Amino acid sequence: MSRVVLSVLVSGLIACAGAAAANSKYLSQEGTWKLNVGETTIPSHGFKPPVDELLEVTKDDGTVLEYTVHTITQHGVVPGARFKGAYDGKQYPSGAGPTTVSYAHISEASYKDVVMLVDGGTITEIGTITHGGKKMKLEGKFEPKTGVAYEYTLVYDKVK
Repeated sequence: MSRVVLSVLVSGLIACAGAAAANSKYLSQEGTWKLNVGETTIPSHGFKPPVDELLEVTKDDGTVLEYTVHTITQHGVVPGARFKGAYDGKQYPSGAGPTTVSYAHISEASYKDVVMLVDGGTITEIGTITHGGKKMKLEGKFEPKTGVAYEYTLVYDKVK
């Protein structure tokens, strides 16, 4: 799987973190999140998890979402993917290449995102905030236009 797809997968996870937002109906993900590689599960035929990754969410008021993903892979640093959009179910540029992503709230502590890849593949993810806003779990399904689909789980810990 390409670095662009990896960045998009990780970007999807961003939409699901933190403390109470200005829109108190939903939990906010504002803050910094670190990928917990030990709790992340990806099938052997899936993408390789990054060596390290930080998600910096600068705005999440329950309506607007803005973040940057900083990723280090086995091949080096991937430039930070930036996202600015809304939880309205509409597709926005993903910040990780020519793909788009939509976000929509499912409940106070969970959301769904759908990534439309430029090659026609899709990624669908459900993110859930747990442990009092200190952990987020993203359960996703990668469905390439051609090839084998697979499911994965990414786990992040809030570090600040």
